[in-house]
Amino acid sequence: MTTLRSRLSGNIAELTSIWIDIARAECFEFLEGRMTTVSLDYQRLPRRRAVDVIESALRSLSAERVFKLIYMSVENAAAFTRTAECKGLPHAINCIPRNIEMHTENCKAGKYNDKPFRRPKGFVRSTLSHIFFSDLLGGSGDIGFRECVTDYLRKMEAPSATTPHIDITGAPCEQCGGRVAGQFQGHLSFLVVCELCGSQKRFALVDA
Repeated sequence: MTTLRSRLSGNIAELTSIWIDIARAECFEFLEGRMTTVSLDYQRLPRRRAVDVIESALRSLSAERVFKLIYMSVENAAAFTRTAECKGLPHAINCIPRNIEMHTENCKAGKYNDKPFRRPKGFVRSTLSHIFFSDLLGGSGDIGFRECVTDYLRKMEAPSATTPHIDITGAPCEQCGGRVAGQFQGHLSFLVVCELCGSQKRFALVDA
């Protein structure tokens, strides 16, 4: 477990990918449940389009907020079936990804309130979510649901009084043997720069 945590701590792209994979799976489980509730056939959902839209939303919004947008989008589609403009259930179902995309843009523009959207009753965290967010990342509470991955990782890397403080000024450069200068505070990594050749190297912070 410690080895995996150490490897992930220095690889933001991999960590982000795993975070979004877990959140996306939960979003689609919720989407399927909502569509079933309003008698819309989940199997007829344009899957590739829905994946693209939800993954894009998860890069700037928390799963909690995306759940709320999914709820709104399915309700919109259900209401659309009762209008003269709707050409049938497939037409309404095809509108769901577009509705999610529209609501995402409105949410990012601050047009919706930030009232929390709690996990629906009976919709519990997956075992994978517990392992990744609580055991590997050491997060408290349901961070994979409540937090946006981009914002959370930015906070993890930001300097603070409680983060590790590393100072290796004066160490030899691996490239030219010159003097390495600088220090960096952060949970995930630190950067060193050679004063002579300007080469840079980033190191992951490894748990003991």
